[in-house]
Amino acid sequence: MKDGDKILFVNDGNKIVMMNATMIALRDVQQAFQGVAQELNIHNEEDVVNMVKEVRAERGERYSCE
Repeated sequence: MKDGDKILFVNDGNKIVMMNATMIALRDVQQAFQGVAQELNIHNEEDVVNMVKEVRAERGERYSCE
């Protein structure tokens, strides 16, 4: 951890563990998305680009990139 990092204190049974909050959030997001690419048949960057194009086409002019 470095100066300015947000930390969590987690009760782990009979001990308190100090953890980096950003790393915990990233781990949780990775777990939540586990298997989604396979379900969407996404195997590479080109598949991602094609999916984004499809979504944008479906939404028409109702999206913006900010």
